[in-house]
Amino acid sequence: MFNSLRSAISDKLSDELKNLKVGGSKDSSPQQSQSNLTTSSTPVVNNANHAPPPGSVAGSVHRALLIGINYTGTKAALSGCINDVKNVQNYLRKKQPHFTEFLVLTDDQSDPSKLPTKKNIIAGFAWLIAGAKRGDSFFLHFSGHGGSVPDLNGDEHDGMDETILPLDFEKNGELHDDELHRLLLTDLPEGVRFTALFDSCHSGSALDLAFTYQLNGSFSEPTIVKIDNRKEALKHAANAAKNFFSGQSKEAMGDAQNALKSYFKFEMERRKGNPTPKTEAPTKVDKKSTKATVTFFSGCADAQTSADATIGGQPSGAMSWALLECLNMHSSPVTYLQVLKETRALLHGKYEQIPQLSTGFETDMDNTYLTF
Repeated sequence: MFNSLRSAISDKLSDELKNLKVGGSKDSSPQQSQSNLTTSSTPVVNNANHAPPPGSVAGSVHRALLIGINYTGTKAALSGCINDVKNVQNYLRKKQPHFTEFLVLTDDQSDPSKLPTKKNIIAGFAWLIAGAKRGDSFFLHFSGHGGSVPDLNGDEHDGMDETILPLDFEKNGELHDDELHRLLLTDLPEGVRFTALFDSCHSGSALDLAFTYQLNGSFSEPTIVKIDNRKEALKHAANAAKNFFSGQSKEAMGDAQNALKSYFKFEMERRKGNPTPKTEAPTKVDKKSTKATVTFFSGCADAQTSADATIGGQPSGAMSWALLECLNMHSSPVTYLQVLKETRALLHGKYEQIPQLSTGFETDMDNTYLTF
């Protein structure tokens, strides 16, 4: 029975990996999916999901939720997060005037409903995407502390969940990436545009999106690397299962059990003749994709920290400053690849963090222009 079950699970993992080869790609590792910055690759864009230009759909709404937490008076105090929010709001008002509705949560306000507590942040999420429909655009900015905690549901290839820390995190806890994805992105329909900027530590995959685009290689000639996070999670599970079943490593046992528990449950129930919803087994992987056009800029990789700095005499988050500096340098449309490259250049040599860019579906970063 055990060998038969092991074989079934192995076959299921193999099938899932094949199904995740987007666009017919035969790449076996993230590092093999590269294009040089000086060349334009054939677009691999899911046009059916692209949101219409802002303001082109009658009755569309355009909202921004801006969260900045300095944790004033605590041992975790920061300096530049509230300034980041003010700077981002000024940019949106001047350069992206289609945004007409704003909600600002900062810990310098006297109104209790405007403090960035966990409850208020979750309420802010609900306000941001309320009634979402084709043509709407939403912007989310978070500047504050981020964290990294053990993954408990087996959907992270590095075994860690990324988090953001509300003002009252010591009392009411952190917000995990699984929660962020569920509360913000799961129910967004096609034709909605959602852009997020997180200036926080360990923020690389804080929205649990399907694809991450990084600039690797030398600084003078970097290459853009596309990572399919869904495939990486399954590869991690498959490797852990291999070690566990072959008895090569006792440490692999917990990892394999966490990563494969959905597959065990699915297969056992199927063999018993019990109902097995089609969505049960692949939920851990498929949830990272989105119907909406989702773009996420993060200040650093999951294993890195984002700097709270003083720039031009003003306390600022390094990522918030660099992204705004890049965007303000351009009066004409700029591609996502250009933004990623120039933001990295502004931080290079000053800070160790490397900005990340993630999307909810595969996008050609060389030929797609940034739109909020």
